[in-house]
Amino acid sequence: MRSARQEYVLDVRRRLFIVSHDNVNIPFRVYEPTTSRQSHFDSGTAATLYTFPQTEGQTLDAAAFQEKRKSGREQPIDGGAVLAINSKANPRMKPRFIHWILRFLLEAPEFDIDTYKYRDSELLKPPPAVYQLQWGALYRAIQYMLPTDHIDESTYEGNDQIIAAVLKYLGFFGADEQKRVGLERVIVWVGDQLTVSRLRGLQNLRSHDWNAFERMQWMIPTFGWFHLQMAFANSLHTQYYGSKATLGFSHAFDILQRKGLHSTSTKGTFHHTFEEALFVVGAARFRDIWRQAAGVQNLKDLQKKSGAELYDIATRIWESYASTAALVRLGKNDDDDADELLPITIRFNRDLLDYFELDEAMRVGDVGRMEDMLPRLLFRFIGGGNHKYAVEVLELLQGLHREWTEELR
Repeated sequence: MRSARQEYVLDVRRRLFIVSHDNVNIPFRVYEPTTSRQSHFDSGTAATLYTFPQTEGQTLDAAAFQEKRKSGREQPIDGGAVLAINSKANPRMKPRFIHWILRFLLEAPEFDIDTYKYRDSELLKPPPAVYQLQWGALYRAIQYMLPTDHIDESTYEGNDQIIAAVLKYLGFFGADEQKRVGLERVIVWVGDQLTVSRLRGLQNLRSHDWNAFERMQWMIPTFGWFHLQMAFANSLHTQYYGSKATLGFSHAFDILQRKGLHSTSTKGTFHHTFEEALFVVGAARFRDIWRQAAGVQNLKDLQKKSGAELYDIATRIWESYASTAALVRLGKNDDDDADELLPITIRFNRDLLDYFELDEAMRVGDVGRMEDMLPRLLFRFIGGGNHKYAVEVLELLQGLHREWTEELR
């Protein structure tokens, strides 16, 4: 333990790093209780440090960051700017969505990709990465588990205490070190939505304190993406749950005999099981659309078509059955006999593709694709009434496009 502490104290002085913390809940059970020994439930906080070997000798320019943040706060991002960011991302995202539709066909056992004559077609390959993180032994983050503290981090006071404890573990204590942190450090601090909200609230409460360290100007609170992904999945569940008599998730779960998915939960394996169900439902929907759009009864019949032909069909499917443009066209149709289920189906398909794209971008580490998703996530959280994550996404957009230096971005 002492050796590990000496190592990470040295690491934070020569490399860039990230800190995260979250609560831990531990039940203490006593099987032979006495008046002085009773079972009880207790809470604490666990913090983790991540350092990056490839950043040896690098530092973030704190003065440049503070200057950029000062000017950026005078230009708050607005709806027009978010729409412009989304419009800029759309040309990169369209090929991604088309490729997802292709994948549902190419990965279908019925299609049998191994016997497909044109499987090496360039049009069937994934689009290039937008901003792919580097990988390999040289780029592997080093993770240090810091001591777990008996502090409840759900309150402002608890977060204040855990920040002080973590800085002490990292060797940033004493007046001289605190001065260096305030003037020379930029530390990204990650947590779930509640944690980040508390950290940002602490910064607001301390905004008139005496110096940069006390004002926490050195800290950049940032949400964890896995929690955001869970919020996205729960939003889809709420929007498209439907009933046993309709074509929503409720109907699909009964057919698939999936239990425990009829109400959302942040505990247990709900998210993992629901995500598996999302991919099953998505594959079934898009493979059925392939049969209808191509006019075939069996996906095997599509082996007769070239890669270019399959790409054209996938493009038509996206444009007609899974895009916002298709919804806009339907909205202009005043026909009284219009299909009432078609707009819901198109919206469902489009939102499933959004989820699949975010999931894969996170899994492969293409942060450019993740950034492209931010406007769409903002629209979803605003429309779905999840104002907490709407604020988090908006804060991140503000940082990326207004307040952060290029090296920090």
